[in-house]
Amino acid sequence: MEIRASAARHESPFNASWHVLQSKRDEILLNWVERVKSEVASASHLQNPIIIDTIPCFLDGLAEALDPGNPKQTAVESSILAQEHGGERARVTAYGPDQVLHELQILRDIVRTELKNSHTLTEQDESVIRRSFDDAIQEAMSSYFLAHAHLREQFVATLTHDLRNPISAVKMASELIASFVKEEAESATSHAVLDMAVRITRNAVRADRMIQQLLDASVIQVGEKPPVNIAVGDMQSVVREALGEFSDDYARRLRLEAVSVRGHWDLEALRRSVENLVHNAFKYGSDGTPVGVRIQSANGRVIVSVHNEGTPIPLENLESLFQVYCRAETAKRSGKKGWGLGLALARATAERMGGSLGADSSPENGTTFTIDIPCDARPYVDAPTILSAQNLS
Repeated sequence: MEIRASAARHESPFNASWHVLQSKRDEILLNWVERVKSEVASASHLQNPIIIDTIPCFLDGLAEALDPGNPKQTAVESSILAQEHGGERARVTAYGPDQVLHELQILRDIVRTELKNSHTLTEQDESVIRRSFDDAIQEAMSSYFLAHAHLREQFVATLTHDLRNPISAVKMASELIASFVKEEAESATSHAVLDMAVRITRNAVRADRMIQQLLDASVIQVGEKPPVNIAVGDMQSVVREALGEFSDDYARRLRLEAVSVRGHWDLEALRRSVENLVHNAFKYGSDGTPVGVRIQSANGRVIVSVHNEGTPIPLENLESLFQVYCRAETAKRSGKKGWGLGLALARATAERMGGSLGADSSPENGTTFTIDIPCDARPYVDAPTILSAQNLS
């Protein structure tokens, strides 16, 4: 008796959406897979089972939510299907967040079109579909970003553990070689060996600094600040040390305008910041053009600017450049590799010392990044930074 009553209820026009999803679920899935493969670049080579993922269960949940006899209000209510979908997209595929969003939007369009072609949707149906997909997109995207954050943490931990020990061994061995050669008689061979040892040491130090950048990035991304080691120093010496890391080909293009400015700063962090800014200037500036570095002092502050000529950075991209793992579209299109860490860390360094890192870019004047900090950073080492505030919001 109850079964017949239930069947009769589902045959009413009011429940047509439930019927369509029940009877055409597989057809909807195949249509969706075909469109995803053609419209989502990272899905084109994937096998169907990987693309389909948790979507069949999601459609079942949507059918239940459209059934007035079911207490379910949305497709993802009381389930973690959308979260699992976003997490799997992060772990198993090369999807970007925009692609996760796009494929769910495709599914929403297919479902609505299929239902509209079969009958007139009621306001209740429209509301259930809209809320179901809104919630699914939000949960899938949140899970996607959380999964990627976890993967990055694992990557940084593995990199630190697996690379730092052999790099230390290489550095120690090269230093011993250099020390041994210096004690030997002067000869062309000994000079060549010494030059190779110096190069090995320099590159081992550079690799170790790259690892430190990743560690610092992992710290500031979760709203914390790397430790600050304040010491007395001269900004001119800091900048000259940073510029000394570049090859002769680059060094010939450098134009340094410097005055001696003494102060209390984290000297090593500032040296890395200047090195990053100059490296970017060479990397993205016009080939063969000079890179200018200038040190000024004014009103108890020191200002270090790095300037290059070349393709300007669009105004809408300037602020996003300072986000961890973010690169401008112009940088991506250039084909030049990068992690999107240097500018984020340089800004965090300036902010940790009570200052800022600004940027100005135009076709007429080129691109200039400017570190502007107090000459005495000691009172400001505990000040909040933009990066930590972003992560707390």
